[in-house]
Amino acid sequence: MKLVLYFLYLFVMLCNRAQSFKKANLIWLSESHHIGPEHREVLNLAIENVRRTGKHKPDIPYEPVGRIRDVAKAAEGENWYEITYQVPPLGNYCFARFNIKGAASWENVHFQDFRCLKKSDLGKHRYYIMP
Repeated sequence: MKLVLYFLYLFVMLCNRAQSFKKANLIWLSESHHIGPEHREVLNLAIENVRRTGKHKPDIPYEPVGRIRDVAKAAEGENWYEITYQVPPLGNYCFARFNIKGAASWENVHFQDFRCLKKSDLGKHRYYIMP
């Protein structure tokens, strides 16, 4: 039984490693210098997905969306986004990495990562928000 659990553990670790290599192959282009309404619209679709499905929900408040701090988009392929934004009035920061497969709707949003950090904890976890 222990041997089976060990091999299952190894399998999961290899799958996670393959996902990180897959993520590393994306070339990200910063769009932070011209954040516009289309970025807010895409982020709102992602938030709607979390609200309706209950999946990937952070432990602390993740809405309403305040100021969008950083935006990056994959250079090629599917519509991958990395967006960091602030949640008023508490000042929490959230980071979302997701893609939209197909038409732009909340049902077509697929998360890879979604996490939030309290403003008071930002100094303690310097690299937590943006990987």
